Amino acid sequence: MKIQVRSIGEGIAIGLVLAVLIAAPFTAIDWYQNPGGIFRGAGGTDFQILWETAFSWLWPSALLTVPLAIVLRLWLAHRRTPI
Repeated sequence: MKIQVRSIGEGIAIGLVLAVLIAAPFTAIDWYQNPGGIFRGAGGTDFQILWETAFSWLWPSALLTVPLAIVLRLWLAHRRTPI
């Protein structure tokens, strides 16, 4: 039981890290390209828009990566043959 809880926690952590690694480059590209001038203007970067964009990339990525990482981590923890 202890291994399962630990594996689930590790799966969540791995999935969230992967989601951040997916979301960060796309957010950076959006900020760099600055479509319509919504990210940057004369007053500098609009961090509210930047955060909303990052979150809009993060949550769908997390919905995909977290469950997959949990399943993969549980499978790795409970398989019978070593690597």
